[in-house]
Amino acid sequence: MIPHRGPDRIGFRPIHNGIGNRDKRVTQEFYEDEAVRLSAPAFGKLATPFAEHLAACVKRPGVRRTLELGCGVADYLPVLPDGHIDYVGVDFSRGMLGKAVEFHSDERDTSFVRGDIEGLPMPGECMDLVFSVGVLGEYAPVDEAMVEAARVLRPGGIFTFTFMNLLTLYRVWKTAAIAAIRMVFGADSDAYHRVGGRMIARYPTTPAYVRSLAERAGFRDIVLQNTGDERGHLLVTCIKG
Repeated sequence: MIPHRGPDRIGFRPIHNGIGNRDKRVTQEFYEDEAVRLSAPAFGKLATPFAEHLAACVKRPGVRRTLELGCGVADYLPVLPDGHIDYVGVDFSRGMLGKAVEFHSDERDTSFVRGDIEGLPMPGECMDLVFSVGVLGEYAPVDEAMVEAARVLRPGGIFTFTFMNLLTLYRVWKTAAIAAIRMVFGADSDAYHRVGGRMIARYPTTPAYVRSLAERAGFRDIVLQNTGDERGHLLVTCIKG
């Protein structure tokens, strides 16, 4: 059984995210502070479209064991049908996981694990559905998350997540940062490919690039669609081959 509910019993795997370590530490500190102020779970801006999509995913044949990457306080847990889904939420914030346990203390078949999306503390082929909302590409590299999702999913399992596309101000900033790295290091230097390539992998720029990551990780039937939110998130759904 995967480690379970109490915050004092949550398993931990060290974070090892290369040049993103400092960013992840800052983010973790932010969410530890945020957890103190939370008094109730609250859906984010993607709540309605993604909740409907998730509800449809869990109704597919063979879906029971469900994993959320970057679960926070498990806002989407109420979308899952009670008594029919085994849910595991993974997050790196002990404070958020503690709140998740508090908010969902009456839920059955529910576990929360403190760990790293790039190195999930669970065995292979143990999940039917993996999902993530507003986390990949912002707080965890999409390429490594793809590989880990493929590892823990059974063949035919579903991976669905959101990410921000190129048409946002955030994308414009990222593109400018990549250009600056290119100017400083030179397009042909090892440093440019190491640093710039890592940023591109962490913050994918186009749907085509995300599709290529999914294919390389072993996914098929890859579908990308707009969520309709103002930040330009796209929704990705794919099947492990």
